[in-house]
Amino acid sequence: MTRDEYIKAIDLLNLWTRAYYTEDAPLASDEEYDSLYNKVLEYESQNKSEILEYSPTQKIGGA
Repeated sequence: MTRDEYIKAIDLLNLWTRAYYTEDAPLASDEEYDSLYNKVLEYESQNKSEILEYSPTQKIGGA
């Protein structure tokens, strides 16, 4: 995953999260979300200095 792909993945995960929890209108399956989330985690574990604060991996709790 490149940095650009990482940023796009975070944006997509945040969109999916908002649709699921706030709008009660899921845009992705649990499997799709988990797969992308795990790819983001892998990127972040290999690029710790590039972790974005708005990454869903950095959130604790609800909205």
